[in-house]
Amino acid sequence: MSYSQSPQAQAYPNSGSLQQQQPLRENNFIQNQQIIHEHQSSVSPLNQHGIQNNANNYVRDYIQTTQPYQGSGLGGISSIKNEFSGNQIRDKTVVNNLDPSNPKDLQLKNYLTGMEDKVLAQLTLIDTLTLENSKLKTAQSRMEATNDQYKDTLKKMYLKNQEQEKLIEQMRRDYKDRDSDYDKLNNFNQELNNDLKNILVDREILEKRLVEGDKKYDYDIKSLTAQLGDKNEELADMKKKINQVLEIKRRLEEENETLKFSLDNQRQKTEAEIREKQIKLEQLERAFQENMEVKNQEISGYQDKIREAELEIRRLMDQNKNYAHELTVLSKDIRYRDYQSKQMQRSPNKGSGTQFRQTLNQSRQFNNTQGFGSGLVSDEVYENNNQQQQNPLQQQDYQPQNLQENYEYGQGQGFDGNSNQFGGSNLNFQNTGGSQMARMSNNGNRSQIQTKGKSNQAKNSFLESIMDLAEKNQNKRLKQLLMDLWKNKAELKRRDRQNKVLVNLKYGGQGDQGGQGQGSQIKGFEQMSQKNNEVLIQFSSFGDSIIGIMSYTRTNISNLAFEIFGKSIQQANDKQLNALNLFMANMSEIKDKYWKGLILVLEVYSKMRRVLKDLYNYINHKPQYDELHQKVQLSLGKLDKNQADLRNNLNKYLESTIAHTIQKKAIDKLDKNRDFIFLFRLLTIKYRIRYPMRGKEFKVDLDLEIALDHKIAAGLKTLLVQN
Repeated sequence: MSYSQSPQAQAYPNSGSLQQQQPLRENNFIQNQQIIHEHQSSVSPLNQHGIQNNANNYVRDYIQTTQPYQGSGLGGISSIKNEFSGNQIRDKTVVNNLDPSNPKDLQLKNYLTGMEDKVLAQLTLIDTLTLENSKLKTAQSRMEATNDQYKDTLKKMYLKNQEQEKLIEQMRRDYKDRDSDYDKLNNFNQELNNDLKNILVDREILEKRLVEGDKKYDYDIKSLTAQLGDKNEELADMKKKINQVLEIKRRLEEENETLKFSLDNQRQKTEAEIREKQIKLEQLERAFQENMEVKNQEISGYQDKIREAELEIRRLMDQNKNYAHELTVLSKDIRYRDYQSKQMQRSPNKGSGTQFRQTLNQSRQFNNTQGFGSGLVSDEVYENNNQQQQNPLQQQDYQPQNLQENYEYGQGQGFDGNSNQFGGSNLNFQNTGGSQMARMSNNGNRSQIQTKGKSNQAKNSFLESIMDLAEKNQNKRLKQLLMDLWKNKAELKRRDRQNKVLVNLKYGGQGDQGGQGQGSQIKGFEQMSQKNNEVLIQFSSFGDSIIGIMSYTRTNISNLAFEIFGKSIQQANDKQLNALNLFMANMSEIKDKYWKGLILVLEVYSKMRRVLKDLYNYINHKPQYDELHQKVQLSLGKLDKNQADLRNNLNKYLESTIAHTIQKKAIDKLDKNRDFIFLFRLLTIKYRIRYPMRGKEFKVDLDLEIALDHKIAAGLKTLLVQN
């Protein structure tokens, strides 16, 4: 830190800081010693001893004055000032003893007088320096205090800095952990957003229900206030006039008398109205009995048609069982043939030509005994089986295990080389497509003959539409199967050519007989593959026809129940009433009008579902029926396990809602109206799918939609059966 010089220091140019003045004094001391030596050399030997002593005293005094200055800094300067003054310096013996006549003494005297002036200047400089020293000490003490305070603050800041660095490192670690947590939080927030959306949807539904409840409550209040307006006014007057109890009592007695009179009049009116209604009810009962007789006649006609449809379904089941049995036999034979062909390919040089011809002759005999065709059961056998099955106690369980008991395969079978027919013993076999089309047309003609009048035809339009749809699906399926058959035949011909080339290469040296045997073997393989493909095609076409009829019936039943539900919702919005009560009333009207017709349709649907269950149990775990297996599984209302993992949030919520509805029905066992409530909840889900609160119609997975429609049909059937 730099300080400005005092005015006394500025007056003397030779003055300066202590470090600057010290080398000057040393130079002056050296010059003084030189002058003293010169003076001693010029003085006589007599005075030389005294001068020497005086010089020594001067030097000693000078050294005594300068040593404290050099040793202790500014403290030495203060000691010089205290020891010498201006008069004391003049009274020193060195100056007094000098001889003014001697030029050197005179020179020394002049020098000493000059030095006195310099010493006086040095003394004034010492005064200023002592003042500055005191100021510097005070400033130094202040600076030391501030320095100590600054050091303390630096220590505190250093400690705080270390704590902050530790905190920063901890925060960095926390930030790294938080980065991983933020991803989890984002996923969790997305799930929360989805849950919030669902909650908002539920909230809107509840708000609508609350609004409906408030409207109903307001409507009830208005009706009550309209009926009891006078009483409310009187009650308000009674609250205001509590002290006039007697007057109020008298008024109440008068009002009671008037009310009794009005009640008597109303009772008489209601009794007269009840009598009139009883007369009308008797008339309605008579008309209802007449209508019921007509409807019973119509229902008997429907029952005959349903029996015919059941017979047709059973006949198709018999055909299905025949196909299954024949497929098992064919698969065994194909495996055996493949095994023989593999052995022949592995050992072409082993054996003789006679053994090869024996195997070919065996294959010819098998082909002559195994015919190719549709495998349909004749009408006579079918009718005999139906006569046995009409009694439910003697009815057999149509499972694939009974195939071997009903039919013996491979006895008395014929084969025509130009035909494409096959079958079992004592059975008439016809072409697949033609026989099925002929039977479908005969059934259609039979149904047209049995209908009575235009009204009966209109009422039977539902069953006829089902049969027409089945016939259309059958025709489409046959066309597609013919195209696939043509493609498969072309592929088989190509493979047969390759097999012929391989056989000729391996057995070419065995003669013409070996070549003929190879050709017959190839023909046998070709016929077996064609037979297997035709059976698979017929089996899949049967399953597709049943699935098409079931889907048509299921969608119509679900749409009928949905129309009743929509009508109830519209009435509830218009009249401000409870939608469930209106739905129960509308369902009771439908049951009274169309009870038997709906029961018949639902029974047909349930029986077709049983047929599909048997088909599902038969084709389960068989790879050649994978496509048909998936279709049957969906038609039965079973959920697809592979699709369950790929569902979006909406479909998952829909699946959980359906499951919760089913569990709710199982819990509410004591509720009398639990079947109505169950059907109402299912239809509510379907209503929200078609008409959501926001946006367009929801895209629901196919298995969930089929399962929901099936549950609606089952719920409707339980209501009708209870009635």
